[in-house]
Amino acid sequence: MPKPGLVWLLLLPAGVLAQPDYPPATWTPPACVKYYTSGNTRAFCVIHDMEGYYEASVAYLDRCDTNSSGVYNVDASVYYLVNGIQNGPGENTPTDPPAGDITQSVREFDWAWHVSCWNTYMFGTEHEGFVSNPAWYSEAMYQASSLLQKHLCSTYNITKDRWHIIAHGEWQNPAWTSWMSTNWPQIDTTCNNHTDPGVYWDWYHFMALLNNANTNIGVYWAPNGVAPAPGSTPSGSWDQSSTNWNSNPNGSGPPALWATQTAIFSAGSSATNAFTVTVTNKIAVNNLLVNQGTITFNGGELDFIGFGTYYSNYVAAGCTAIFNCSLGGSGSPDKWGPGLAVYNGASTGAGYFSHNQGSLGLGNNSALGGLPLHVGDVNGYNPVTLSSADSTAHTFSSYLILYATNLTFGAGGNLTFSGPVDMRSSSGPARTLVVSNSVTTFSGVLTNGAGLIKKGPGTLVLSGASANTYGNGSGNGNTTVSGGTLKLSKTAGIAAIANGSVVVNSGGTLLLGAANQIASTLSMTLAGGTFQTAAFNQQLGTLQLTANSQIDLGAGAGALKYAASGALTWTAGTTLTITNWAGSINGGGACMIMFGTSSSGLSSGQVAQIKFSNPPGFPAGNYGAKILSSGEVVPLTAAPVVTIQPTNHTAVVGDTVTLAVAGSGTPTPAYQWRFYSTNIPSATATSLVLNNITMGQAGTYSSILTNVAGSTSSSNAVLTVYATATPGLTGATWLTNGRFQMSVTGVPGYRYAVLGTTNFVDWSFLQTNNAPFIFTDTNGAGAMFYRAEYLP
Repeated sequence: MPKPGLVWLLLLPAGVLAQPDYPPATWTPPACVKYYTSGNTRAFCVIHDMEGYYEASVAYLDRCDTNSSGVYNVDASVYYLVNGIQNGPGENTPTDPPAGDITQSVREFDWAWHVSCWNTYMFGTEHEGFVSNPAWYSEAMYQASSLLQKHLCSTYNITKDRWHIIAHGEWQNPAWTSWMSTNWPQIDTTCNNHTDPGVYWDWYHFMALLNNANTNIGVYWAPNGVAPAPGSTPSGSWDQSSTNWNSNPNGSGPPALWATQTAIFSAGSSATNAFTVTVTNKIAVNNLLVNQGTITFNGGELDFIGFGTYYSNYVAAGCTAIFNCSLGGSGSPDKWGPGLAVYNGASTGAGYFSHNQGSLGLGNNSALGGLPLHVGDVNGYNPVTLSSADSTAHTFSSYLILYATNLTFGAGGNLTFSGPVDMRSSSGPARTLVVSNSVTTFSGVLTNGAGLIKKGPGTLVLSGASANTYGNGSGNGNTTVSGGTLKLSKTAGIAAIANGSVVVNSGGTLLLGAANQIASTLSMTLAGGTFQTAAFNQQLGTLQLTANSQIDLGAGAGALKYAASGALTWTAGTTLTITNWAGSINGGGACMIMFGTSSSGLSSGQVAQIKFSNPPGFPAGNYGAKILSSGEVVPLTAAPVVTIQPTNHTAVVGDTVTLAVAGSGTPTPAYQWRFYSTNIPSATATSLVLNNITMGQAGTYSSILTNVAGSTSSSNAVLTVYATATPGLTGATWLTNGRFQMSVTGVPGYRYAVLGTTNFVDWSFLQTNNAPFIFTDTNGAGAMFYRAEYLP
């Protein structure tokens, strides 16, 4: 719409010019002057759509309020407005007039403000509705508007053809702009940027009405006429001779033939269930709209010839269109609408396919005919889903252009795209690819500056023999894995990711399928995800850690090398866990992870955040790390040290003896007890328990402490074994003081008691002590008899 810089104000007496120029219209002008009173000529009629509702649009364009500079806040106007549906979906206007009602807002002898620099050459008519929904373009609207345009053309001698009856978005039509440059060079065709009335305006039908052509040509599929009840299934043949069509959306008009135009499968059939349309031979169709039910198109070939550059194939929400027939013609269908279209036939068309909205299933390797597929509307607003139409894997050679900022590969068979993939410019957001099937593969080259965000539970594979070039150093040019797996499987040494940086978020896995898949200078951020190298070599830039993450080195020999990352600050409290490490604790093994080329490759704080999970030679568990002078990071180890030595023991045959040792080391050392120099089977605890001792077990015992960092031996512990604990009494003598004294012997350290009696009946305990000891009778009782016994 134009934005003139001046405000004109003219007060008209009540009742002046109260009648419209076109009698069927209602004269409802604004109370201010929002038009030019002079212009060049009137040679064109412009068809607009309101992107809104009828009465609301009339009121909007009639607004006369201004801003602080005196300029109208709504500085647009139009000659006529036409209603599409009486109180249509979402309109909530009970007083809305019938479909086909017309309002005049600007006099025909003035020049309304509706098409910018074209204003002084062209009439304009607004039509209720939205470019995204063809339902608003009702038959009543077409009939009323065609009569209005016929009036304008007849009154002002305007040619009734598509050079002069144009869309607001006609500037997109190169044939028209070329014709204009020759015939109307004074008009700048580039000053507009609107696209209405959009691809669903039925120009064929409208122009036929305008030129009084035979209009008993069906637009609406209605082989059963006015259907008796919803849910009927009006199957039939689509050919040039069957009267399966109707010019009225409810099927109430006379049965009509098909002619090349827009085909609408809608309310006229009351078809909310599944039915079949059999295509006979080749049928040419401009655009095809499925607004009701589930339709299967079998048989011959549908040739999409489109309007200008549009070859629309619209499927409404909740609807499905299955094309088992071939798709051909001068163009290939542009999928629109939130519903599902399925292409099961082979394509023989030209141009390119586009998938702008909703879901598209591909059930044939030739469904796209090798033609390019534009994925998403050109502005990238609509999320779209692309999937295999069955559980079978399919491969397509098509060139993909990813306009969509959100693309889902839906459940179904695996998909492979072997052609190039244009990720679009990084001036827009990175492309989010949600993989919901098992595997989707891009084996061609990914190009352009936008990055990639992998989501969904499935695996996206980037393979092939040529390097990808997508991405750049901006925030929109990174490769991010936020769900499922991104597998990099280019030929070894060929970059699957060449630009930007790599981010692996929680729930995501980045998997190498060959060596050196990422450009060696690219940085990586582990933000909760897993990087699986699968034992392939990979050189990278710095590593940033922002959440608990994992590096899985895989089974086998492979070196993962990062640039020195000590200058970065890893998020405090986070842990980097390394699994499947199988290198050497002294460095230089076949399996390794490195940071730079010296021990400064990581800070001490970063090293403390690294854990090795279940490294070989270690008991199950997580272990700290250390960085070697080479920059290699290995599990932290310390050779065993004995902290408690075993001690000598004395025992009697049949006793139980426990020898104990304790040590430290990283990992915790293993223990092996030895008798002299021979390992004792199963004696691998910190203590050695010897039950029911025999004389043959007397000797020297020790324990060997071992871990991956080395081994050490405890000191020897001597076990002395006696056959019996029976005591001996020797050296009996009388001391000079008259005391009796004798020596008591037995097993050293064992406890013995000396008892005395004068009658061999009553024995009294005189002394207890550990053998050997000297007994002196201090009782002075005179003559007495003595004996000793072992106290267990």
